[in-house]
Amino acid sequence: GEFPEKSEESPKGDRESGTVEGIQMDDLTPEVAQQLGLPSDTRGVVITDVAPDSTAAEAGLRRGDVIQEINRKPVKNLEDYGRIVRTIGTGEVLLLINRSGTTSFVVVQPR
Repeated sequence: GEFPEKSEESPKGDRESGTVEGIQMDDLTPEVAQQLGLPSDTRGVVITDVAPDSTAAEAGLRRGDVIQEINRKPVKNLEDYGRIVRTIGTGEVLLLINRSGTTSFVVVQPR
């Protein structure tokens, strides 16, 4: 079936992630950074869950990945993440992720 068009001001809640569909995140704390094998001063948001069959899963994002940039803008915490995704709108999103100390760019395509 077709979903009705949502207005830009639809309440967020069914998907925490805003632009990148299918992920849940949390602030990266020094403790979590160390558990992931990263320096404790690493900044970003850590992916805590990836929905199967989501655009995030298709892009190869995994639980434990740390998002450090969105479209070349640094992400230090969930507040940064939310502020940046509100300005993006629709379209592909370029993420800089840190996975176990290795950084790489990932492009997430919208559906």
